Amino acid sequence: MDELHLVELPASEQSLLLEVGALRVRAWAARSPEIARKSVWLDEFDGVGRHFVVIAGRKLIAAARVSFHASLASAPDPQDFVDLAPLPSPIASFNRLVIDPDYQGRGLSVRLVEARRLAAEQAGCRCAVISIWPEERRMQRMERLGFVRVGLTRVYSSMTYGPAARFMVMTRSLIR
Repeated sequence: MDELHLVELPASEQSLLLEVGALRVRAWAARSPEIARKSVWLDEFDGVGRHFVVIAGRKLIAAARVSFHASLASAPDPQDFVDLAPLPSPIASFNRLVIDPDYQGRGLSVRLVEARRLAAEQAGCRCAVISIWPEERRMQRMERLGFVRVGLTRVYSSMTYGPAARFMVMTRSLIR
């Protein structure tokens, strides 16, 4: 088995960012026909967020992004947070965590959450927010990492996520 390395993706490494976008498609295509039609899935926050990746040998096997915001209105998927009480800023938005299906169940998501938490704390963020598919096992894992369930998002129709998508919003204080 190849040794696993978690590193921050340098902003100049555009080819690896394209690999991150391709990994998102491979891992999430089963959830969405819209995603399955793409070869790479990147969005406007990929150019400004900080990316952490896990590499096995020469293969990208996992990735996650964190971006920093003065308010939730400027975070990715702001519609997820319309019913959320104001949070102390700056806010870290944890998003786009993806793991190659062949490497799931090895604790990589925990390592990626912790890498983003450390980056957010170093950037002076006061809290972190995440919206995830409401799968009990995933939500419990995030609770073990200090996140608290805030509630489900409103139901909204999305080409990407389907006609009745809802996510669990979770937050974590980063204030020591």
